[in-house]
Amino acid sequence: MGNATNIQKALDKTLMQFGTDNGIVIALTNVDAPTDTSIPYLESQQINTGVESADLGTTDLRNGIYQINIRYASHTQTTPFNEMSDLLNATFKAGACFYHGGLCVSIDSCEPTQLLIDNGWGVLPLNITWSAWTTKL
Repeated sequence: MGNATNIQKALDKTLMQFGTDNGIVIALTNVDAPTDTSIPYLESQQINTGVESADLGTTDLRNGIYQINIRYASHTQTTPFNEMSDLLNATFKAGACFYHGGLCVSIDSCEPTQLLIDNGWGVLPLNITWSAWTTKL
């Protein structure tokens, strides 16, 4: 399995467990996303932003953003968005490390952005920046 896949799986596994623990539907990269706005859910997207050579060419430093969109019906007040954002921030907090395939993905920050409206949904994007040291490809 490649480095990018291991990074995404480390974060996806954590989000799936979060969904189980908190009773909310998870749609990884918009797969099986509910279309009924009465069913709140979280969707994820992995955005790889760069690779830098490190350690005399034996390892790479990879960086990226794991975006989680918190989705509730557009007429929902802000409280559920804020509460879910706080729960996600407690899981994906700065300094946390998630593993897959022997690779540690370290969380650098977890920040909500602006609440948006999209086709009957209220959407609060949460940008989680991460970094990982990987073997050079």
